[in-house]
Amino acid sequence: MRYWSCAPHTSLLQTTTYLHGMLASPANGSLDFVLVLVSPSSPTDPDSDPPRGKVIGKAGIWSLSNSEIGFLLHRDVWGEGYMAEALTALLGPNGVFWKRGVEGVVADVDPRNEGSMGILRRFGFVETGREDRTFETHLGWCDSVYLELRGRLAKQES
Repeated sequence: MRYWSCAPHTSLLQTTTYLHGMLASPANGSLDFVLVLVSPSSPTDPDSDPPRGKVIGKAGIWSLSNSEIGFLLHRDVWGEGYMAEALTALLGPNGVFWKRGVEGVVADVDPRNEGSMGILRRFGFVETGREDRTFETHLGWCDSVYLELRGRLAKQES
């Protein structure tokens, strides 16, 4: 959570409060998703209980008013392709966002966050601007790089 808008949570209460807000959002399960590694032995029957697994992150648009994408991934699974898989499901040519009528997606990224900048560019996001000292977090003042993806222009990850 180094580049998230808040410091890593230090208590169960902080995480619980965050999750309650996320779950109450109208975007929950429609445009904003929790990423879960499900064991291969989990049931696939849609009438069964939801499969259980390890939560590894989240990805999506949490506010329908601004179409700003946000994502994070547990460092134990960095570099294993899970975020590329999630973003393909959301932003690919037949992605969830386009099926739900989203016309474009924006991102506000700390320029020091090379991993997020890289994956967004691989998916076709283009830089639209930069600004200094836009957000104060646990890291101090952060700058912003603004990126945008219009319509079904996302490049398919290979």
